[in-house]
Amino acid sequence: MLVGRVGLALILLWDSAPVRRQPWARLVLGALMAVLAAVGINQLLLAVAPALAVRPEHLVTLPVISSLGQLAGAMTFPDFGALRNPATYGVAFTIAIVASLKTLLSVEAVDNLDPQKRHTPTNRKLLAQGAGNVVSGLLGGLPLTAVIVRSSANIAAGEQTKRSAFIHGILLMVSLLLLGTVLHLIPLSALAAVLLVVGFKLTKPALYRQQWRLGWAGRSSGRSSSPSWRCCSPICLRA
Repeated sequence: MLVGRVGLALILLWDSAPVRRQPWARLVLGALMAVLAAVGINQLLLAVAPALAVRPEHLVTLPVISSLGQLAGAMTFPDFGALRNPATYGVAFTIAIVASLKTLLSVEAVDNLDPQKRHTPTNRKLLAQGAGNVVSGLLGGLPLTAVIVRSSANIAAGEQTKRSAFIHGILLMVSLLLLGTVLHLIPLSALAAVLLVVGFKLTKPALYRQQWRLGWAGRSSGRSSSPSWRCCSPICLRA
């Protein structure tokens, strides 16, 4: 609770107007500062009062990979014998529908958060997700889907191109391969504080008040002004 509250307070302080006006505050995100502070507090508690430190089960747990052999051993390849089980196709269809709906909802939220008010080609997005899920499944990975937390983090960092998502993935892979022991020092409560702030920003009360003032007619007219809202054919999609 101590670590989580300190992290939450630090993020809110970092997002305050007086701090945002400082040039040095733009170089590092408040979420990163919260995670670093959480690690520092926990290490201090381990040295001074171990009984008050965060227990290992409440820290980030990832496989430590130091060689290609360990990487191959950590991967679980698919069992193609499951293709003979009819229940496999029902589960696959359910995952495909849920992942597609989640991606479309995330795309709509990201388009609203985008300062440039661009519109994501939904057909292209779903095709890319389907191709990625095929490759991920063949490598024993979990299904892929758009996540609003990562997208909003890219927007908050000032990113404006598709390269941000690709670089994000590369950094995650490098962190897993090279920084496993460092990641194990991060308390889960610090990550919870980050998610709390991100979730509040996505559904803050001011947004509900604005939608209430617009009314049904205002929301409908706002949607109809965007060609990509209703038209998802390749002919109508805008880059």
